[in-house]
Amino acid sequence: MNKDARSAEEQQTRLSVRVEQAERLTKLGFWEWDVQEDRLAYCSDGYARILGMTAEQCLAATDSSEKGWLIVHPLDRQRYREAKLRAYEDGVGLDIEYRIVTPQGETRLLREISDALRNDKGQVVGAAGAVQDVTERKQAEELLWESERNSHA
Repeated sequence: MNKDARSAEEQQTRLSVRVEQAERLTKLGFWEWDVQEDRLAYCSDGYARILGMTAEQCLAATDSSEKGWLIVHPLDRQRYREAKLRAYEDGVGLDIEYRIVTPQGETRLLREISDALRNDKGQVVGAAGAVQDVTERKQAEELLWESERNSHA
């Protein structure tokens, strides 16, 4: 391997480490959906960690859109599904908060921002997005709100 190739490989490794660190610190993850194959095409380590899985488990658990809805909390599932389908049919992005239930039984609140991916003819061929676990932030906001409400009572 020549020096330039080794340098490019080292830069790619550093970038991968930084992305992994950023995902972990911000509780953020990325994914990509393939509409043609109706399956998750990419699952970052951060996304899998948020879902309580490994990347391999994440890809296997969401191999069809119907199966993928199952991790969404039953009380949020219909709202999430309708919002997601409407967003991609209309060709607009999605910005939604919803709960999931991890395989370990833990409920987490997520914020998802995603967008449709189009081919050169403008047809929706996929979707890509980012998910952030906002559970702790929402709990802290609720505690603060409750504390302020009690101090005025």
